[in-house]
Amino acid sequence: PLPLQKWPAPELDEEAVTSFIQAMDVQSQAGFNYLDAWGLFATYGYPPDIASAFAEQQRRAQVNRLLAAASERGLKYLFGMGLFSWGYDEIIKADPEVQGRSAAGQPLPHVMCGAKEEAWKYVEKILDLALSEFDFAGVHLESADLGWCDCPECGGKHGRVGYNVRLNIRAADYVKQKWPGKIVNCIPINWVPLPSRRHFDDAELEQIVELSKHIDGVMDQGWNGTFVADEK
Repeated sequence: PLPLQKWPAPELDEEAVTSFIQAMDVQSQAGFNYLDAWGLFATYGYPPDIASAFAEQQRRAQVNRLLAAASERGLKYLFGMGLFSWGYDEIIKADPEVQGRSAAGQPLPHVMCGAKEEAWKYVEKILDLALSEFDFAGVHLESADLGWCDCPECGGKHGRVGYNVRLNIRAADYVKQKWPGKIVNCIPINWVPLPSRRHFDDAELEQIVELSKHIDGVMDQGWNGTFVADEK
């Protein structure tokens, strides 16, 4: 633990890797099959070129150690990825055209605009490097943890759930087409406007069902209960 360090801590040193592997021992003994951990190559900010985040030899070696240790313990290791949210701060500073905006038009510091094809190039490059150069079993997508673009072409056009569903479908299809057999999970954090309501409505559930045709799993944590109501 690094209680005085700015969270999230970017270190992937020997102590961190050893601790990861000790945790994997417990997880595999308990019968877990999947593991995803974030920040292996960047936390808030991939560099604008992206490739340099994956180029450091020592870090590559540490990540490969983790992947090998997971495989030896029967764990499928998924690459954690903030889809248009998490990891884009430096990219946005260098390329403001891809920055997402609130419904009021205010620029969002962590979020890219899903309507900008240039923004998708950054996303695809991260996926290309992570899934082509490392033996991840798949990817875990989070598209709204630090917010989402609410401009007239994004959330403003499709609604919060509709926008995030579209992002995840496009990213999932990209992964499935390039790397058949890779697992794609997503998590709908911030897709429901807590605390005003707790669950997806029927129209939103129809969109979630459509999303489910493109992915392998949804990790439905609603903090106050699941976003899909029990009776649904």
